[in-house]
Amino acid sequence: MQQVTGRGAATVTGRLPAPRSGLAAVTIGSTAYLLGGATGTSPAADVLASTDGRHFRTVAQLPVPVRDAAVAALGNQIWVFGGQAASGPVSDIQRVAVPGPGQHGAVRAAVAGHLPRPVTGAAAFVLGGTLFVAGGQVSQAGRAPGTAVTGQLLSYRP
Repeated sequence: MQQVTGRGAATVTGRLPAPRSGLAAVTIGSTAYLLGGATGTSPAADVLASTDGRHFRTVAQLPVPVRDAAVAALGNQIWVFGGQAASGPVSDIQRVAVPGPGQHGAVRAAVAGHLPRPVTGAAAFVLGGTLFVAGGQVSQAGRAPGTAVTGQLLSYRP
């Protein structure tokens, strides 16, 4: 983790438990969650949480480890759309349920559904209680998986 000072210089303020690329991040309340990513050899399943941006702990495991997934938070749930698994792009929609304010309990992750087709590198966002998945790379007949870029916008209401 690096912090940028007023002069534009960055300083290291913390470290992840292991190096990662292609991970996704969301915040719920005062907690930041980092999901998936690649460890250099394979996609990671870890869901990491931090309340200070310096110390991270593993709070759950994604059922389908992915990197380059689209991620958004709606209420106390984190939604993970698609991504790149060890086998290639996936269509899985994964839900990570986080205890609400003042609640205790485990963070739970499960596959909640599927997109119309596998996608990786998309963006996700929430507007008016609806989740949206925008763009990304998809499979196309006659081309290698994940090589066609799409302008598709999907909506998802849990």
